[in-house]
Order: sequence, then structure tokens, then C-alpha cells
Amino acid sequence: MDALLRHHYDDVLEILKDTPEAMKVATEWKALENYKTKWLPQEQEAALSTPAPQEASIPGEPGKTF
Repeated sequence: MDALLRHHYDDVLEILKDTPEAMKVATEWKALENYKTKWLPQEQEAALSTPAPQEASIPGEPGKTF
């Protein structure tokens, strides 16, 4: 369904333009698609390039970390 809607998005908007609730859903769907294709990959890349936090040892407790 998503692929069909993505392929015919402008046609669907033309059909739905007289239905405010449908337009709201279509606009939100387009915003979600934009987020998934543009912003999410950047956030995932940033998360992968951020070093993992290092464990710290507890003073006086050899072998225990937090």
C-alpha cells in the first residue's frame, strides 16, 4: 500500500483535497516519509559514529563496574 501511495501521491492528494481529515492524514504520511528518508538516516549515522560509553570501575571494588 505504501509503495502504491508513494507512486501516486499527487493523484491521491488531488482526490482527497476536498476532505480535510484525509488531507491531514496524507500530509502526516508525507511528513513521516520525509523523516524516514531524510532525517532518520542522519540520526542513525550520528548514533553509529558516537563512541560507546566506557565502563567505569567502582573505587575499592576491584572487578565491579558501572
